[in-house]
Amino acid sequence: MINKIKIFFLAILSLILIFAVIFSINSKNFSILGFSTLTESGKESEIYSLTYEPTEPVALQQISFSVKVKNNQQKSNGYKLEFVVTKDGIVKSEDEFTFNLGAGGSKEILTEYTPGDINDFEIIARLYDFTTSKLLDFKTSKFNVISEIGPFDLEVNIPSKFVKANSILPILLSIANMGERGTDVNVDVVMKCVNQSNIKKSFFFYMHPKTLKNKVTPIETCNEEGQHEISASIRLFNRTWISSYNQFFINKTYTELHFAIPKAIDVNPGESKIFDLQINNTGNSTLHNLKLIISEIPTEWVQISPQTVPEIRPTELSVFLVNITTPENTEAQEFVVGISAAADESLTRNEAIFKVNSLSFYTLTPGIGNIQASPILQIFNKNLTNILLAILIIVVVIGVLKIGQNRMNRYGREEALRKLRKTIEKKE
Repeated sequence: MINKIKIFFLAILSLILIFAVIFSINSKNFSILGFSTLTESGKESEIYSLTYEPTEPVALQQISFSVKVKNNQQKSNGYKLEFVVTKDGIVKSEDEFTFNLGAGGSKEILTEYTPGDINDFEIIARLYDFTTSKLLDFKTSKFNVISEIGPFDLEVNIPSKFVKANSILPILLSIANMGERGTDVNVDVVMKCVNQSNIKKSFFFYMHPKTLKNKVTPIETCNEEGQHEISASIRLFNRTWISSYNQFFINKTYTELHFAIPKAIDVNPGESKIFDLQINNTGNSTLHNLKLIISEIPTEWVQISPQTVPEIRPTELSVFLVNITTPENTEAQEFVVGISAAADESLTRNEAIFKVNSLSFYTLTPGIGNIQASPILQIFNKNLTNILLAILIIVVVIGVLKIGQNRMNRYGREEALRKLRKTIEKKE
């Protein structure tokens, strides 16, 4: 009887153990003989949240990331978290974090990244044990970056339909930033050649919001005849945002325009330099839409009158008046500028030295020969009357004081003589 009871209890205990094992496998949350068990996720440790703010990231603005990690074991553990941001398979940002978590503990890891590009990015989060020998969890996510810069408008123009091979051609660019934010823009200019490598030029400059800017930039021409194309593009975030194209013909021989320019153009900060240029049509045909173009100097400094001469016949002269005005805060500088006479049928370019003088006590005005006062002397000249009047008043006051002092000295001597006489008279 006792044996049957023992067998019965053993059977019951076996069933309990069997059910316990089955339950533990299904629930994945048990402990036998002191060994820690797993939670419902089935992972020793896990990344249970991966988020970012703002939900609509903007280029050049900071993104905040949150990675939440949990220790599902019943003991403390050390961890290493790798956080990577990639774009088109290229790593853009990478951070590492090491930390410890107690049994059942959790932690939020915060990190930041500022995208310099637009479109799709990918986040990769890897959770390792402290020795990095075991990958505990792996999470990925994607986000899309937009831009609040722009839109832009761009137009490229050539001042002449025919240009000379292997020469310098001024390119006229008109760029508009119609957005609410100012930004540095990268402009690429490409002249396409057939039997030689394309000629390229690239430069940066700042565009204020809601502004239109005109810029003249020189570029070399191909050393081959025929029709050619030139393009200008605005590039931001490694992408072309807008492009403009124009065409022209390159000839190796054509009519030259003759004009003399100053060897040097000197101007003082905050002042103007005015000069005229005479352009002579020495060819046998009429030229149309003649204009004068100055490159390298900011277009807002330059005024040219007239802007265009509709036509100039053979042997005729055309006169342009140039006014270059520099801002008062312009730093002293010197560089080469190009001055081009351009008609539809021809283009000729000459060079001159442009110089902004440094402030000095006296400045010799080039080409005139007179001495022009510096700003210090100009202030002195404007207040010369007041200065002279003040000097006159000071002289008068000093004179009056001197006369009064002389009288006091004479009165003192007379008083001393009078007292001396009285003393002598008493003694007598």
